[in-house]
Amino acid sequence: MGYTEEEFLSRSCLENVHPDDREYVATRLISAIKENATGSVEYRCIKKDGSYIWLETNGKMYESSDGTFGAILISRDIERRKLIEQKLRQQLEYQNSLINNMNELLFTYDRSARLTYANRKAIDVIGYSIEELQNMSLFDLAVPEQHEFVAKQLEERFELEVSKNYELFVKRKDGREILLRIKSTPIINCSNSKISEVLVLAEDISEQYLMEKEITRLSQLYTVGEMAVVKGYEIRNPLASVRGFLQLLQNSGDFTRYN
Repeated sequence: MGYTEEEFLSRSCLENVHPDDREYVATRLISAIKENATGSVEYRCIKKDGSYIWLETNGKMYESSDGTFGAILISRDIERRKLIEQKLRQQLEYQNSLINNMNELLFTYDRSARLTYANRKAIDVIGYSIEELQNMSLFDLAVPEQHEFVAKQLEERFELEVSKNYELFVKRKDGREILLRIKSTPIINCSNSKISEVLVLAEDISEQYLMEKEITRLSQLYTVGEMAVVKGYEIRNPLASVRGFLQLLQNSGDFTRYN
């Protein structure tokens, strides 16, 4: 810490604690004294040069022979561990930021088809909160007509251990049906080499699907129109001939009574 023994003993133990951690440490210390309990606490401690270091302190209350009480505190330097934790936390925040800013829907589900995670895009598109989704399964999202198909996909992911692309109609929270183009991939658990969950990347292709349906409908109408033109031509020519002969026959006296 950089203090001499005299300097250290002349200070309150709370004076060495970072101002932002002081109230927390004091509360834990007072609680331990009242309950005559043992415990540990992590906090930042000030060194003589003004810098701070992370400490983990374990404490235990004791009673001396004259009936007074005190506490034995043993601390260890956890600065390196805290730096590693900070880097891991920053890395996790960065990865979460990437996942939540994806244009694709991302979610995971387990062997029971229960949804275990969803990114921000999935939440925005489907309309459910993350808490609601984590209490739902794939069968709750899929339209009833595709439940059998979903069961088959579950079997393929967990039993056959294969990835696959497919399309699935799901129902949003507002009741509207949308079509998702899905790529599902099994997630292997490193500890036991078994599939623990399935990762799903999905894209909302509802507008594309509706556009394709409209293009198909227009194509069919165009085909019908072409057929009508051809058939009309094929019918009009014979009718014109028939009409011409009828006019000739009408002018003939032999056919007056058939007018």
